[in-house]
Amino acid sequence: MTQPARCHHSFSDPYPQPPTPPHPCRYCGTTYQEAKAAMTDSRTYALADVLTLTTGRLLSPRHIEAVYDLANWMTRDNLMTHQLPRAMDACRPALLTQHPQLEGIEPPADIDIPDLMAWLANAERVHGTELPVVPLPAGVWEYRNPIEELCDMVGPERVIVAPLPVADEEQR
Repeated sequence: MTQPARCHHSFSDPYPQPPTPPHPCRYCGTTYQEAKAAMTDSRTYALADVLTLTTGRLLSPRHIEAVYDLANWMTRDNLMTHQLPRAMDACRPALLTQHPQLEGIEPPADIDIPDLMAWLANAERVHGTELPVVPLPAGVWEYRNPIEELCDMVGPERVIVAPLPVADEEQR
């Protein structure tokens, strides 16, 4: 079955009764049981962390650490800086599918810091301070060797790989 780049499953309810026999998602082939198992494997993140990925604006008081933390959790990867834009492209639609109430929630573009903090406090009153987040469904994120991906992005002549000593060599 051909899988679209970003499948969010065609189940109408997050916890529907499984059909008999179980039919897979019509877009990606994920079974009801797989989707339900993925939904139960969640972590709670601050609304500001989630909004950082959905808006593309650094709103979290944890700054870039929040981006790495949430993107690593959702992709089940250990991302390097140059991989973050691709991860955010994969995570944003999944986060909005998990939390459709966040669609269109974005701070004004020309807002100053005190007003931004007030905007975020209001968003937390409306949407809660924390949200559960589940990893991306299988097949949505493609693992790529980070060095090879960087070479593809900027050309191998611009990539310098520094070999690290092996543990035995460090003791000498």
